[in-house]
Amino acid sequence: MTYLAYHLHWGLDQLLDLEHGDRIALLEEVSSLNERFWQGIDGDD
Repeated sequence: MTYLAYHLHWGLDQLLDLEHGDRIALLEEVSSLNERFWQGIDGDD
């Protein structure tokens, strides 16, 4: 939950209001975006 709150700048109440499946989907999407970002940073060497 803190991972999503940090990256989405959402409050705990907003996150808890989501269905479990929606939270999982958001986690996967944010994780994918972060991974692509860091790959871009690593590839710039």
